[in-house]
This record gives sequence, structure tokens and C-alpha cells, in this order.
Amino acid sequence: MYAKRLALVSVASGALGSAVTPSAQSTCTTVAQGIFVGDTTVYSDPFSLENDTLSFGPAEYFRMPDVEFQACTPNIAVYSNQETSANGTYAGHLYVPSLGTCLGVEDIFNSPPYTVTTMACPTDNDINQSRASWVMVNQKVYWGGITSAEGPIYQGGNDCFGLGLYGYQGVSEANEEGIPAVIGTTPLVCGNGAHVHGFTIVADPNA
Repeated sequence: MYAKRLALVSVASGALGSAVTPSAQSTCTTVAQGIFVGDTTVYSDPFSLENDTLSFGPAEYFRMPDVEFQACTPNIAVYSNQETSANGTYAGHLYVPSLGTCLGVEDIFNSPPYTVTTMACPTDNDINQSRASWVMVNQKVYWGGITSAEGPIYQGGNDCFGLGLYGYQGVSEANEEGIPAVIGTTPLVCGNGAHVHGFTIVADPNA
């Protein structure tokens, strides 16, 4: 497990005689695990990791390994993670146990859309954690980046003002709601947009 206990340690500087407090380290606890899919209202084909990049194409790619959503405290999004219900709101990481990596976005300071890749799991509660910062809301999972729970900081700035959470673009046909619109690399787009969905983690019957 990559998560470490919360630690606030002062490090003395011999040259200046001053103290530096490193970032707090996050403790992460699994709250959901299984197969990473889209909005399962009508459709549940899984996503894939093609060349370590989140992709969709059930006829072309193997499904990705199972994932865990891990609520991490403290977290860069400043969520308390004190919920007790299955439909609560949590901030943390998407961890891929079989790979020992997390899912996240490297280019957080670019404009959307964003690309999800595998990456080392951050343990310090600092700006690096933003790359792998995900939020689970009512069992739907969105990437949050630098977005803060209380604002006024939003990933993508005015491109995603007022929400700051990113999902995948679904098709517009009413009877196919939830089907990813893009075959290949799955771009993350602002959840404010029409037909944008959060991801879902469903139980793996073979686990």
C-alpha cells in the first residue's frame, strides 16, 4: 500500500538555524473497488489502459485491471472525507493495485480536455497530489485536479467555473445515454457540459 500515516515533522536547517515543515502525508483508505466503467444506467463496458492511457474501445482493447477508489486525508481538495453513507462525497486517489500505480493527469496547468495516464501515487498533500486528485460523489467518480471543495480555485479556471470536476463525454442520443462518445483515448471534459458523466466502479464478479 502506498499510503502512509499522517506526519508533520519539522526539519532543522543547520546553516540558518530555522525550521521547515514538510507537507503532511495522506492516509488513504479504500472505499470502493472493482471494474472501472462509465455511467452504468444503460451501459457498462469497461475502460482500458492502452499504452498506460485511459481509453475506451471494447471491441479493440482489453479491459483495464481493477481499481480502488481510496479516500485520502488530508487531501488537496480540502474534503473532510467524514461521510458514512455509500452515497457520500470523498476525495482521494484511483489506485490500480496490480500495477502499483495511480491514475491521474500530468498536464494540470494546460487547458482541457485532459488525458488520464498511470503515474506514481503521490503521498504528500501538496500540488503534486492534484494530478491524481479524484472526487467520488454519489458513487460517481470525477477528476478534480487543483479544484478545492470550497472554491474559488477550479481546475481549468473559467473553463469549468463553479464545478471544477471532470468526467467523460457521452453520446447525445437519449436511449444510449452514458455510452462514451470517443473511441480511443478518453478525454476528460468539464462536468458542466451536456452529456458529461462520471465514472463508476462496479464489483468484479471474478475477484
